[in-house]
Amino acid sequence: MRGNYLPDISGNYPPTIENLYLAENRISKIIPNDISKLVNLKILHLRDNHIRKLNGFTGYLENLTYLNLRQNKINKFRQFRKLKCLPNLETLIVMQNPVA
Repeated sequence: MRGNYLPDISGNYPPTIENLYLAENRISKIIPNDISKLVNLKILHLRDNHIRKLNGFTGYLENLTYLNLRQNKINKFRQFRKLKCLPNLETLIVMQNPVA
């Protein structure tokens, strides 16, 4: 991975991918243009990274049902409001964040 950003995952993974495990990659930001192309994504593991803000999620991820954000750097509850755009999100794991 280059830098602290989620790589251009649209170029590395087919848009039909349903499960993506990106734990322990020192990711600090989620780039909307990269992740929004994965419209079939159902499960996303971003555990044990350096994410503070949840700005990169968009309504294009309408199939996302499971999101693991455990052990990141989220320290404000209002960040979770940004996940309202995920209409089918059923499971959200946020343990071991400063906000928890």
